Amino acid sequence: MLPVRLLLTTCLWLPVAALACNYTYPVAPNQPALYQQAASGEESGLMVVVAQRLATLSGCRLQPQQLPLARRDAVFRSGQLMLQLGVLEDPQIPAADAEFVPMLRMALRVGVLRGGAYSTADEALADISTRLGMIRGTHLAPTVTTRLNALSVFSRIEYSNDRSSLYQKLARQRLSAVLDTTSWAPTGVSGLEGQLQRLPFRPPLYVRVGSYLSTRLPATDRQHLRRALQQLVAEDALRPLIQTYLAIPASDLLLP
Repeated sequence: MLPVRLLLTTCLWLPVAALACNYTYPVAPNQPALYQQAASGEESGLMVVVAQRLATLSGCRLQPQQLPLARRDAVFRSGQLMLQLGVLEDPQIPAADAEFVPMLRMALRVGVLRGGAYSTADEALADISTRLGMIRGTHLAPTVTTRLNALSVFSRIEYSNDRSSLYQKLARQRLSAVLDTTSWAPTGVSGLEGQLQRLPFRPPLYVRVGSYLSTRLPATDRQHLRRALQQLVAEDALRPLIQTYLAIPASDLLLP
């Protein structure tokens, strides 16, 4: 029989161990290619598959939390979230608050309706009549900000709170272009898919996609998660998954 003190210590330790390395990661609503939950409760999508692989490699339990992009960073900075998976690198997230683990580079494209006169994103955005739509809370890397500044586009941006409303505005021609970091994912707007053309920047504009780990994470958990993310990169496991769920051309995806 276990001594009483040892038994009490074991009982007290069990709940703590059960909670160790157990975290939520944000997923945006209305993006079924990335995340969706069936009526049965079953979850699917690119983010779910990636999180499951990370959980296997790290030994951590990772659960999705639906959260609009407009709130994601504030919740992350407040310490209510410990990680962000599959996001663009953003210099506005201070290095003191989080570390960025790069996972791949992705070519950025601008979506327009077919039939226009433009062959590149730069041509479309340089037109002063172009009204650009973006999702509020989208991370913008310095290379993107620099290119948009050069095209004098920031005064012509209209923000939407979610991806569905963004593409509905494009379908109604309230917007003439959209800058969407998951532009290859289905829009969910009836009849729009066949009308959508995705214009590349020339020269290509690549952005780094990766994950943020909060410095509030316990050092051991952060180490396990970092190693798991880096292993996915080393195995080049992400690119085939992304092409499956988002249909992104292979030429648009590079290792970091």
